[in-house]
Amino acid sequence: MELDRGRADIEVDEIHPRNNLQITVAGASTRLLKAGLYAFDADKDNIRVFKGEAELQERGDNQKLIKVKGDREVQLAESETIKPASFDRNQAKDSLYQWSSLRSQYLAEANMNLASAYAGYGGMTPGWYWDAGFWGYTWLPGDGLLWNPFGWGFYSPGTSTMADPCSTATAAAITATMAEAMPSSTAMEGHSTEQALVEELALAAEDSMAVEGTAAVVKRR
Repeated sequence: MELDRGRADIEVDEIHPRNNLQITVAGASTRLLKAGLYAFDADKDNIRVFKGEAELQERGDNQKLIKVKGDREVQLAESETIKPASFDRNQAKDSLYQWSSLRSQYLAEANMNLASAYAGYGGMTPGWYWDAGFWGYTWLPGDGLLWNPFGWGFYSPGTSTMADPCSTATAAAITATMAEAMPSSTAMEGHSTEQALVEELALAAEDSMAVEGTAAVVKRR
């Protein structure tokens, strides 16, 4: 995928060695290697890894591979030397980050609802499943459970009887919080094309990888 302008937060909840998910910003391609949270800013030519690990391929003839681990960022401007550096995580938690976190919480609640409904059903594969109660898709792991970068649990139907990952918030409370905390369309780039990014990433990745994202402008390379 290539991000032309705007920003994109990509949440990878499950990934396998055979998956090849790459995001290009400012001519530099970044492959996401581990589950985590990744932020791309095409306007500022910046890549941040909040959690996880990525592999950046330098531009030009050299095309050296650079590992970027959690709590590190890379500036991709032509005048900048491409070298991972630390960043202030708290300062980086802007309106897009907060919205992504809240959305993740909402999806976790939907997952619990759907995993409970499918409890006892066998042969289900991991993937995005429609939850009519929440009027949207959520991720169901094929087996066991996983914890996403924001700390929310996603359960498969066989483990849905475990503790509720959103035990302190009901679906109504989360919805109300989202309505109150959602930034305006001018403050949160890419809200209107969130589903488009999810669909594009699903095409680019194998069916066993859970990927969530919000983005501004994305196109297939």
